[in-house]
Amino acid sequence: MVPFMTMPALQALANVSPACKNLVVTHLDLAYDEALRQYVQDPHGLRGVMRMLRAVISGSFGLAFLLRNAGLAITPGDLDLYVPMEFATRLAAYLVSVEGYTHSATSPVPYGRNTAHQLVIVLEKEGRRIDVVPSVNDSAIYPISHFWSTHVMNYITADTFCLAYPELTFSGRALLSPFQLIRGRHTSAYIVALIRKYEDRGFAFRVRSYAWGNGTSPLACANTEGCSRVRRFFGDRYCMVGSLSRTYEDCGFERGLPGPTTVCWWRGGDICGTECDNRGMLGERAVPAAAIIDTKFLPETL
Repeated sequence: MVPFMTMPALQALANVSPACKNLVVTHLDLAYDEALRQYVQDPHGLRGVMRMLRAVISGSFGLAFLLRNAGLAITPGDLDLYVPMEFATRLAAYLVSVEGYTHSATSPVPYGRNTAHQLVIVLEKEGRRIDVVPSVNDSAIYPISHFWSTHVMNYITADTFCLAYPELTFSGRALLSPFQLIRGRHTSAYIVALIRKYEDRGFAFRVRSYAWGNGTSPLACANTEGCSRVRRFFGDRYCMVGSLSRTYEDCGFERGLPGPTTVCWWRGGDICGTECDNRGMLGERAVPAAAIIDTKFLPETL
């Protein structure tokens, strides 16, 4: 039964009892190792290095793993490893010396208008590819807050996972990020191509939740996970977080984070309409923003 359950169902089962939690974590731990074997011979070794360097996995691999059995046709491509700027060459050196990868290129970042990382270290081996993506600072998850759409704002650490927009993502819906839109409103040709790719996989895209026209008013959209004015951070009450490790179940950090800091952001962009309950001091349009904060300064109720 467990191998065929979705991630929300698995997390619900894990909350039933300690025995159920152990069952779920054990299954996900083994499934994580098996998925990583598509790219590396020693998953435990890679996870150990990720733990030490505070690296995370995102991109199509992370999305495919987290959307298991969700009815969306997500196939992992390259393995994208995000890492603090100071540890990028160390992570690449490990993959070259231990896993036998070859450094094929270091290229300018190809991911649209994301200014939170500036280059990609491309490693290849026997038709497989790993992209090592250094952040512009010491937070591996900082670039994820700048991603082009909410459905890819997810990551997997060595021991935990975090989905920033689970309600939207598991329903096959995604909101475009004003970070990646021209003047906060218009899509570039590159983003259009990405939209088409994920539409073929079952996702629907909008700029605001209200635009789906499902009877939800701008007032009802306020203070939901997709509201453009809600201050968010990785590990907040809107996120889905969980353990992937039997050994490091608590991982030393709260909220499924790879380290003692997180990233706080708001999506920004236009308000949903004149009825919007979250207009506040930001007016009709808010500039998207993100910042690294220490978890000890997080309000417990945010």
